[in-house]
Amino acid sequence: MRFLFVGSEGELRESIAYEEDGSPSSFFVCAPRRGRIAEESFDAIVIPAVRFVSMMEATIAAPVFASGPAELARRCFELGCADFIREPWTETELEARASRLGRNRIRLGSAILEGRSLSGPLGSVRLGAGACAILTILHANAGRPVSREAFASLSGTDRQEGRGVDMRIARVRAILRSVGAYDLAGAIVCESGSYRICT
Repeated sequence: MRFLFVGSEGELRESIAYEEDGSPSSFFVCAPRRGRIAEESFDAIVIPAVRFVSMMEATIAAPVFASGPAELARRCFELGCADFIREPWTETELEARASRLGRNRIRLGSAILEGRSLSGPLGSVRLGAGACAILTILHANAGRPVSREAFASLSGTDRQEGRGVDMRIARVRAILRSVGAYDLAGAIVCESGSYRICT
């Protein structure tokens, strides 16, 4: 599996517990920067939790694992990370978690999200990274509100006001209707500035 660690080589060495060897994983390191962090050629991206909560301007095109102390887990999940891994972690643990994410077949009402493919009664479409992330976050928090801040982070901005988030959600609803998932399109509601799937 291919992982991108957003930080420095030193931070990567501090994050990993080197108790195991022989892992087939490949690690690549990049410095945090504004804009797109990575293309979809990585199975997952690992970001130190302290960096993750402060880099809401970045667009992230792969599942994100925040890593760090347990007290930051809740905040990272609120901001939309796919998983949280406590430091120090091993490459084998990270690989197992990323494999689980990759195999997930999520049923969303009358639609099925498998990887980046969304299927419904009227056909299937390949989703962009942003739309896929929106559906994954809503599903993971089914019934609970997801803040504008979490969705704003997906669009590469820290602004939560305005119509940007609303327009992204509207596009996701249109995609759901295009594959016949009218039930889910209608179940995504906005309440007090947060979005959730009505259950």
